Amino acid sequence: MATCRIRENLSVEEVLERLDAMDADPSIAYDSSESEIEDEEVVAVFPENSVGIEDNSGDSPSLSDEECESSSESEVDRREYVREQRQDRSRQLREAIGRARGRRRGQGAVRARGRRGGNRGARIQDGGQQYVWLEENSRRNLKQFTSAVGPTRRGERRQASALEYFELFFDHHVWNLLLTMTNLNAQRKRAAGTDGGAWKDVTLEELKAFFGLNIAMGIVKLPEAKMYWQQKWLTNVPAFGQVMPRNRFFQILRYLHVSDDAAIVPVGQPGYDKLHKIKPLLELLFPNFEKAYNLHKNISIDECMIPWRGRLSFRQFIASKPIRFGIKVWVLADSESTYIYRQQLYIGRNPGERAEVGLATRVVKELCTGLEGFGHHLYTDNFYTSVDLYQYLFENSIYACGTIKGSRKNFPNEILFEGTRGLARGTYQWRMCGPLLAVGWLDSKAVYFLSTIHPPEFPRRANAEARVVRRRGAGEGGESGDVPCPPLLKDYNNCMGGVDQADQMLRYYTCIRKTVKWYRRVLFHEVEVAIHNAFVIECHEREGTNRPRRVALDFRYELAEGLIGNSRTQPKTPNAPRNEELRLQNVGAHMPEMLATRGNCSVCSKKIRLSHKNDFKDVPKDRSPPVPYVPRPSIFCRVCNVFLCIQKDHNCWGDYHSKVEYWR
Repeated sequence: MATCRIRENLSVEEVLERLDAMDADPSIAYDSSESEIEDEEVVAVFPENSVGIEDNSGDSPSLSDEECESSSESEVDRREYVREQRQDRSRQLREAIGRARGRRRGQGAVRARGRRGGNRGARIQDGGQQYVWLEENSRRNLKQFTSAVGPTRRGERRQASALEYFELFFDHHVWNLLLTMTNLNAQRKRAAGTDGGAWKDVTLEELKAFFGLNIAMGIVKLPEAKMYWQQKWLTNVPAFGQVMPRNRFFQILRYLHVSDDAAIVPVGQPGYDKLHKIKPLLELLFPNFEKAYNLHKNISIDECMIPWRGRLSFRQFIASKPIRFGIKVWVLADSESTYIYRQQLYIGRNPGERAEVGLATRVVKELCTGLEGFGHHLYTDNFYTSVDLYQYLFENSIYACGTIKGSRKNFPNEILFEGTRGLARGTYQWRMCGPLLAVGWLDSKAVYFLSTIHPPEFPRRANAEARVVRRRGAGEGGESGDVPCPPLLKDYNNCMGGVDQADQMLRYYTCIRKTVKWYRRVLFHEVEVAIHNAFVIECHEREGTNRPRRVALDFRYELAEGLIGNSRTQPKTPNAPRNEELRLQNVGAHMPEMLATRGNCSVCSKKIRLSHKNDFKDVPKDRSPPVPYVPRPSIFCRVCNVFLCIQKDHNCWGDYHSKVEYWR
């Protein structure tokens, strides 16, 4: 039988196509110039160590050309015999291919090339889902986005204050939770004998003033919280002392709580929750964030970090983030307004559990719950992007675009840059599989994208500026120059930064301060999120009104004042200053007078009180010992109106009338 060897680089899919053609047309099987495939060529497609092909030549001997010529069979019978032979060998080959696929499962895509270079593509099969990547533009029917955007009750709060916007999220339910749990925590700890000193239950006005002072600390920044109450002229901030004493502020901070510790499930017991310390607050705040705002068309998903370096089972380390150590939060944000719509704290895996498979896919699906069918455009980075996820989102009318790792499962290998030498910067290639567009673009390095939104090529009407991006070092002499780019690049750069921009806004005047309790860090982080979202809503409300848009700093200042409210006391009228010149001049006219009554010596009192304050400056007032006894002499100066000691070991009369700093 005459044979013709096929090229050795045939793929599995091409072999199958050839076999289908042979089965359909017997003349092809009989044609000695096109269709004969020898066993050794089949083995070349599948190596011997992976696939074994049975040899049934003994059972069904093949005929050579000479035997066919000498045979007494008719030409029709001969063709029928050859067709049966070809079908039998085709069946054996298909079985071998099936066995090879079973052994090679999970090793990535199978490449296939078209016969003449056009319609080149790859077919990837994953558990029933089949992806065929072709260099053909597939049209999509995208749902038009027509939903309302911005505040849910737009126009009703155009004259609202900063406090009213803030209390859209920190409503009376949140305040009652903070008030109740803080007082309960203080009572429990003091009953257990762990804390001493005087305590009075905090009131709602006092609690709001406490948060107002924390917001003010983000505006007026000092290294330590206790410095806001110091009387030093360089760092003196008298407003803090007028609102609340220092010791009372630190008392509230010590007992600040949002959960009932008596109802906590111990570690290892069914129902244990790592977020039990903060979960009651999150369950109230998160729905408020979602109810107050309608997202725009473009949204993004990314993670942000709550700074924390203490011991915690779900503390994360991300080297690429400005805050490398902390608590990771998955965030869904509006790309246009940077409104933080939905959050999810990452708590890691429980002890004894394996690492979660498909973590990013689960996070995206949960964050997008309730957004199906509206036609949002979602932007993600390469941590979240995958072929299966984007297919799922497209089927639910959520269209997505994002960078992707070239090693992701089901991503076409044909567009991967195995080597960049000789390729011009800006080169890009693409493949499509239904609504999925895969793009490989060569910038300073190879970058890969996946999109269900954008076309693979620019329309003819696109101008030259839309087709390029500015890059440093891309021009002559190492100067900036234009680099060709795919159509999706600029939309991705403009819309992906919603979470990063919001996170940047949270850090400008943050009220997050040093603490030994991780849940307080989360609490103050959510205060920052509420302030940011309130400011975004105010900006929407002021559009088209005579109230100009203001900066975030002014909004925070007004919010701090609104929270403090009437808690601010009037500054005390200072005592009439003593005439220092009179004390130090004309001393001869100052004569000591013995009175029947006694009074504290002004010099001794000053010295003793300063010494006591320095000795116990780090001890709360309610825990410090009383001030030692101050001498009470009967010698009086009528000119200065003070009592002074005159004794052998110390002469307060002389120090007072001769020294500027008589207490030293």
